[in-house]
Amino acid sequence: MPIIKGLAQSLPRFAKRTLEKYRSITHSAPRPNRLTGNRLLYALDPHRYQSQEPNWQDYRRLSKCQLPGDVRCWLLDSGSLTQHLLRASNGEFRVQIIDQRWGRARPSEVKLLGLRRHEYVLIREVLLICKQQPWVFARSILPGSSLTGRLRFLRHFDNKPLGQMIFNDPNMVRQPFEIAKVMSDGLALPNTIEPLKNYWGRRSRFELSGKPLMVSEIFLKHFDAQFNPIENLSSQS
Repeated sequence: MPIIKGLAQSLPRFAKRTLEKYRSITHSAPRPNRLTGNRLLYALDPHRYQSQEPNWQDYRRLSKCQLPGDVRCWLLDSGSLTQHLLRASNGEFRVQIIDQRWGRARPSEVKLLGLRRHEYVLIREVLLICKQQPWVFARSILPGSSLTGRLRFLRHFDNKPLGQMIFNDPNMVRQPFEIAKVMSDGLALPNTIEPLKNYWGRRSRFELSGKPLMVSEIFLKHFDAQFNPIENLSSQS
């Protein structure tokens, strides 16, 4: 009985200490993440912070006044961006690979491509260099299930422009654009590029012989919007 009585008396003290410890955690200043600089409450929810994805929207839901005039024609043009950049740069064009790896797509990319939740994809991130300046950041998502048969060579694609290959494919089908304003901290840009707060970008789901893949294109600071792809194309026809 004395043991039980002592235990009963100690419970309130234990509960009080637990409550004080919880309060000290929840009211203390959150610690910064060494990688992102964002502050997290690790003790309460170690997975609470996630980098926010852009708010991608179907271009048909946006009015022309919602899109900046200088890049509007580029965002809405349905032709090959690679071909337009070749003309705009007078042929001074090349692809610089930033990263190419197997990994998992972002949630909105999983939804756009209809992937399984944990399906591995080939992630390809490149800069499109025009006149010795980075004009466009491109991120491509290629599901492993799509990289079979005649598309298997894309598993080891080099610094050739992916867009050119896509538009040369006679079985290519392109879904409507999605457009967003993309924050600079959501892009894997090299440190040599001076970042802006945000950029305008677009992305599309392509299907090659029924096999899906995604390409997103973000227009960077040095992008020359003075070149109008539509007017230039019509003048050459």
